[in-house]
Amino acid sequence: MPSKKQPKKSLQKKWANPNKQFKATKIGIQTFNEQYLWAIALKTSTKAGYYFGPDCESDFKNEISKAVKKMVLNSKIPEQLNYSEIENNIATLVNEMIDYMNKIEPLSNRLAERSLLESLKKLCPLNPFC
Repeated sequence: MPSKKQPKKSLQKKWANPNKQFKATKIGIQTFNEQYLWAIALKTSTKAGYYFGPDCESDFKNEISKAVKKMVLNSKIPEQLNYSEIENNIATLVNEMIDYMNKIEPLSNRLAERSLLESLKKLCPLNPFC
């Protein structure tokens, strides 16, 4: 009967600190969620015939990054996240931005950064942003 081999010491060291592995997983979740939420925002704006101006895009991505970091710090794992609520809230935010831009610049189809700020003021508290 063959004896069980012990794992090599290098493998033992690799898995000796599970927190290191968990941090890497959280970073992967964070990156996935940021890309996923940005894709929803783009889809919503494009469907309505709008696009993000450069400053607005940068600010929106920063807001997404802060929101996802908050979710990750609160130990939210993909199975615990209510993606349908988050998707709806992203769409709600983008649609509010579009409504704001229609009021101040009705002939433009570009989302400006002030539309993000004003929409967040109006909608907060809005999960996962505030």
